[in-house]
Amino acid sequence: MLNLIAALVIATAPVRIVDGDTIDVGDQRIRLANIDTPEVWPGQYKCQAELEAGLAASARLEELIIQGGVISYEGSRIDKYGRLVAHVYIDGKDIGEIMIAEGFAVRWEGHRHNWC
Repeated sequence: MLNLIAALVIATAPVRIVDGDTIDVGDQRIRLANIDTPEVWPGQYKCQAELEAGLAASARLEELIIQGGVISYEGSRIDKYGRLVAHVYIDGKDIGEIMIAEGFAVRWEGHRHNWC
């Protein structure tokens, strides 16, 4: 596992939503550090309710990104899937905390949440 020096980076590349807790900023895949959202990918979601909640979380994350503002991120490590694990902000507000407050995510506790 590669460790990186934490640094706040202002996103200048296009942002694409991968799912409710993962985005691409240009070529950099970023896993939001502080949240867990339901899965949307075949073979990963465990029931229809998880898929539907995952699609809703993905849509909300997209809304937050589309609303605009300065997108920045601060990360310190790469996970086993090659993603930068980072806190992501819009105009200084932590997107993960917004997703938790609105019920689209739960706080990451080191393991996947059971959404079924």
